[in-house]
Amino acid sequence: MILAPYRTLLREPGVPRLVVGANLARLTVAMIPLAEVLLVRRRTGSYADAGAVTASWALASGLLAPLQGRLVDRLGQPRVLLPCAAASAAALGGFVAAALGGSPTWVLAVLSAAAGALFPPVGASMRELWKVLLHGDESRVATAYSFESVIVELVFVAGPAICGLVVALASPQAAIVGAAVAVAVGTGLMATSRASRTWPPQPSTTGIAGALSDRGLRTLVFLSVPIGGALGVLDIGMPAFARAHGHPSAAGLLLTAFAVGSMAGGLWFGSRRWPAATLYRRFVVVAALFTLGLLPLAAASSLAAMAPLAVLAGIAFAPAVTCMYLLVDRVAPPGTGTEAYTWILTATAGGQALGAGVAGIVAQDSGVRAALVVASATAFVGVLVALARRRTLASSGEGSPAAAAV
Repeated sequence: MILAPYRTLLREPGVPRLVVGANLARLTVAMIPLAEVLLVRRRTGSYADAGAVTASWALASGLLAPLQGRLVDRLGQPRVLLPCAAASAAALGGFVAAALGGSPTWVLAVLSAAAGALFPPVGASMRELWKVLLHGDESRVATAYSFESVIVELVFVAGPAICGLVVALASPQAAIVGAAVAVAVGTGLMATSRASRTWPPQPSTTGIAGALSDRGLRTLVFLSVPIGGALGVLDIGMPAFARAHGHPSAAGLLLTAFAVGSMAGGLWFGSRRWPAATLYRRFVVVAALFTLGLLPLAAASSLAAMAPLAVLAGIAFAPAVTCMYLLVDRVAPPGTGTEAYTWILTATAGGQALGAGVAGIVAQDSGVRAALVVASATAFVGVLVALARRRTLASSGEGSPAAAAV
């Protein structure tokens, strides 16, 4: 059965607490930007101000995440995660107080940036814990990473919905305060667990370059940008498609359909046992399937046609992410695991922002169909990078006796 490996995973000692804590904190990543937009728009009447404030959150969190990851690798998880969670929550509280007090937009942007910069790297830390909890068994770690990919999709579906509910019942500021509490509580549950407290930081000899000293990891960072770019195109392309067909509110449903496809693909992929020696080839295949799955979106002629196509487009996404993180495990220099994961997240987020910007221009000048074609073309660039720089991933163990024996 597809769900059997996941049930076994969740029965591991200490795992339920870690999963609840990490994902309670993660949930807020999908809540905070929307709540900030609604609060700033309500206080200033300007979407431009709201966009500037939320952009400061995204930019700061992306730029500072690798530094946080490096600190976790050096100092251990609790010594970094707990102070970051407390400081990020405090910055969010300050943001609410400043917004309600009528502070200028630049003050709100600074506080939003502080909250983003200090947001604890729970996702990267959790992936490091899986390797320890599962004793380095790559097949089971692959299942855990698939589970992580599915949960992330679920979080980004549930987060905005929860935020909207809180705003409807109370206010945007209540949603932000609730998110601050969730960050502190969720991170606390994770970082005070036995697994996190006993996770061993490792010395690194990579120097100032850190995780990026490895050519294979640089390849994964390079290809994460266009893969994230494809997501950014969809963030703009799907709402533009829904608006063009007279139902702007259907945009959320189309993006949810993509997430459902990704969750289904991730659950199936993670339930299978794959030969470890085929990891690189698996990644190229599923990344190519992701590219091909995006192509039919441009041919959709109605919302009824687009919804199933969006599900199809998402099926290979979570498997591609799972393979990418398994490759990170293999190429990241010793003592740089958490930092390596954060570089992938930062590159993906940067690509997503670039993709959204390009899609907006293309949709405006050439139409929605052209923008959706860009999604597939952008993802294809990631496949080309993986193929062109295949040699840099040689340390992933592709085809080696050691890998074949895993």
